[in-house]
Amino acid sequence: KVLEELQMLGCMHLIPHMETTDFRPDEGEVKVEDVKRAIDYLCEVTRLRRQEIDEPENLTIIELVGKILHNRKVLRDTEDIIYLLKQKLQQLEPWGNFELPDREELGGYRLWFYRVPTGQLKKLEKVETPWQVVGSDHRYEYVVLISKNEPHPSKVPVLRSRVGSRSLSLLERDLRKAELRREDCLAQRESLSRWLNVLTRTLLKVQDRKSRKIVGSQLREEDGVLCLEGWLPRFQTDEITEFATKNNLAILIREPSRDDRPPTLMNNPEKLSAGEGLVTFYKTPDYYAWDPSIVVFFSFALFFAMILADAGYALVLFLLLGYFWKGMGESKKGKRARFLAFIILSISLVYGMLLGSYFGFRPPDDWIISKLKVLEVNDYNSMMLLSVVVGCLHLIIANVAVFLKSSSIADGLPSIGWIGVITSAFILFMSNQLDSAKLLQNASYIGLATSFLVIIIFSGKTKIDSVKGLFIRAFEGLISLANVTKLFGDTMSYLRLFALGLASGVGACIDSQQGGDKQGD
Repeated sequence: KVLEELQMLGCMHLIPHMETTDFRPDEGEVKVEDVKRAIDYLCEVTRLRRQEIDEPENLTIIELVGKILHNRKVLRDTEDIIYLLKQKLQQLEPWGNFELPDREELGGYRLWFYRVPTGQLKKLEKVETPWQVVGSDHRYEYVVLISKNEPHPSKVPVLRSRVGSRSLSLLERDLRKAELRREDCLAQRESLSRWLNVLTRTLLKVQDRKSRKIVGSQLREEDGVLCLEGWLPRFQTDEITEFATKNNLAILIREPSRDDRPPTLMNNPEKLSAGEGLVTFYKTPDYYAWDPSIVVFFSFALFFAMILADAGYALVLFLLLGYFWKGMGESKKGKRARFLAFIILSISLVYGMLLGSYFGFRPPDDWIISKLKVLEVNDYNSMMLLSVVVGCLHLIIANVAVFLKSSSIADGLPSIGWIGVITSAFILFMSNQLDSAKLLQNASYIGLATSFLVIIIFSGKTKIDSVKGLFIRAFEGLISLANVTKLFGDTMSYLRLFALGLASGVGACIDSQQGGDKQGD
């Protein structure tokens, strides 16, 4: 009863106290795997029958599943037979329609069949055994030899063909029967497809019972006392407390310690929750780590816009999104996906207008939309600088998040040091592009030195309780400075956004020029 009601609440991630035992269904209970196979088989039906609501009256669910799986086996066996018969017919057809006589009728002699390439037929002239050509095509001559024993392979230029004992007409009759049997199986499967919804409900019930039994086998029970432990979202503590009070259960709720490894629950606003799918596509963040879903949500949209780099194509995709908008709103995942697509295409449209690119064309200067153009995709230096700025901001946001999630200020200071390195290096880079920027250069050098010093001092984990500990701590800090190469590589990797955007723009220009050439022709 406790497990059933907890399952209805759906808010607890149980911690097993014992190893999971093998699940065995009760006597008379259908197996989950069998129901899944039956459902998958019925889902292959092209034209589903009208669905039944109630369970069948004349047979049990086990019998129904057994009937479906039997139909599946018969159909697959029949299709295998049809395939083999067609292969046999294809091999036998050149020999013609014949029936092999009994061995006694030929006085102990037997017929041996050979498919001889046309160019090697002359080699049979040396064979003393009587032979006859019974058919031919553009590549082979079909030859029959008569002998009590199989001729020695050295006397015949090819291997013997095995035609079997059944004639062409008998094989064709077997094929017709097999095809009729397949049609009957397909008709029966189509008739059984009316039980698809009933089987789906049955599967859910069986899976529920299976889950409860598996979890029940993992709980600890001593002297009539049941011990159940699990992880609970903080905002649902009132629900679990009410549940315990209702069922006269003792309950203890505590905060997780650093030694614990709670499961990760990503909780974001509904409209922005599509970012969770983008994050978990690569890896689910650790419980103690930062949830980057919202940042990834908008970053993904920005990166897509920089890669597309064209307002015309963004507008076309907007029209497609509008066409599928209502259909995507029928499910929770669909609503998340369509809002993500809306944000992506909105940013793509704005970015494309800032570039002044519409299907690879640049509108005339006297048009209103031309006044919105403030970026030039062919200005390589500016676009590369924009990509580097985006990369620096992305890495700064990540380090700020790491600092905020740190257990103490000292543990988070290395992240502040790396923020200082990124900022100072960017200022130094920009000062080299400007005239009379000596002050900025000096400030960036001081910032880099200070940031590296912070990283060296606070990156190590060894306690400074001796001279040896001091040297180890300093060595650990120096080792951590090796990450500066990784930081540089991460920043430069954002140049791929510029490269892909440039490729998109060039591709659009080529397409538009080709279209114009065709129209001119």
